Amino acid sequence: MSKCCWSFGILFAGELADTQVMHALLYEERSHRLKDMAIHLLGWRWSDFQDTFGKIGKRQSASDVIKKAERENFNLLVEYAANDAWGTLNVYRELRQQLQDAHTDSLFRNKPPYIETLWDLYTKVELPFTKVLWRCERNGILIDQQYLQDIAPQALEEIAGLEKQIVKEA
Repeated sequence: MSKCCWSFGILFAGELADTQVMHALLYEERSHRLKDMAIHLLGWRWSDFQDTFGKIGKRQSASDVIKKAERENFNLLVEYAANDAWGTLNVYRELRQQLQDAHTDSLFRNKPPYIETLWDLYTKVELPFTKVLWRCERNGILIDQQYLQDIAPQALEEIAGLEKQIVKEA
């Protein structure tokens, strides 16, 4: 959501949390969509945005659909937004507790950065990385195309060697 809001010039202050990253630390194989997490963790579901307000596609952007819903059924829009906020908050609370309860066998249990639980891993490793990744997504990154082209033959040769080794081992 913050990415979408940032695109419209809306900036947030305060603590950052990423429930998708939190969920992935515990349930890597499951879907990390908000509604899927809410069903999985809370046993609670609410209507889908597009089922409620209409399809978002080439003709109508999300912003267009929201503006239309605001004009035509403001109360339903408020209810939907409240459910999204309530779901997010409760998914966060549940995931935070599960991460705090999940102890690790980290090599860093007794030395910095002191990672004893998955909550420690999330707050000390994943969350700072999420912030860096978000900035890269917004600002882009510089790539030395010539360097990548120069090393491509060697990389392809190494990949082919690994593929042969994998086939042999299998």
